[in-house]
Amino acid sequence: MAATTTNHVEQQHDVVVVVAPLPAQGHLHAAIELSHRISSANIPVYYVSTATHVRQAQSRVVGWDPLKTTNLNFIDFPVSFEVPHPNPDASIKFPSQLVPAFNSSL
Repeated sequence: MAATTTNHVEQQHDVVVVVAPLPAQGHLHAAIELSHRISSANIPVYYVSTATHVRQAQSRVVGWDPLKTTNLNFIDFPVSFEVPHPNPDASIKFPSQLVPAFNSSL
């Protein structure tokens, strides 16, 4: 795993939280907000997702007090998969282009 941004503090902690949200836009904001709140309580949080989702999550931390996010760490989990183009004519209306991302999270 490659850390994209690390505010890693070399201390021993009794509790460490790993946040691995489902890779879908609807989960991104809630997961980063939860991570922020937990890390503000001086609990190390490791937000783990694909590089794309980590970048999107990091873009939402702009303006946060850096002194309150020293325990928030972002980790790129190396996942590669092909994403098909959306098919508006598909008989099943579920957005099939999301299926590879969901399968990769397993």
